[in-house]
Amino acid sequence: MNTTISGVPIKLEYPKDVKIVQIKIGDNHNLMMTDDGILYANGDNSMGQVDGELDNILYYHCTPKKITLPDSSPIQKLFAKNNRCAVILKNGKSYYWGGLAYDPKCRLNMLPRYMGINNFNEENGIPQNCKISDVGLGYLNDIILTS
Repeated sequence: MNTTISGVPIKLEYPKDVKIVQIKIGDNHNLMMTDDGILYANGDNSMGQVDGELDNILYYHCTPKKITLPDSSPIQKLFAKNNRCAVILKNGKSYYWGGLAYDPKCRLNMLPRYMGINNFNEENGIPQNCKISDVGLGYLNDIILTS
């Protein structure tokens, strides 16, 4: 698989026998899924959109990194947009990562904090035990379609 950095193609290296079956592209990062449901991501990680961690605000992952979710249910859909990623699992749970949010405890200076990997099903306003069937990721907002 080839990708570009500043217009120069580079070949992405994966472990032997890995077959990529789905790709989603954010503004400066990629999300890829293998035929056996393993997630990889690469690119700009300035908001944790690659690996669900914030190693360094200027860190760039050229080599795809394996993403480990807190749930082992198979993945149904992938999403990558702006500086965010999300997945919907076959069990109806949905996880998202990347982006920044403003911590309400820091109202004086409103410093942004890193979001980490989160479960959309646990957000305020989402009914308990509902399945999420679609997600739209915006720059500062999201939209969620439930069952």
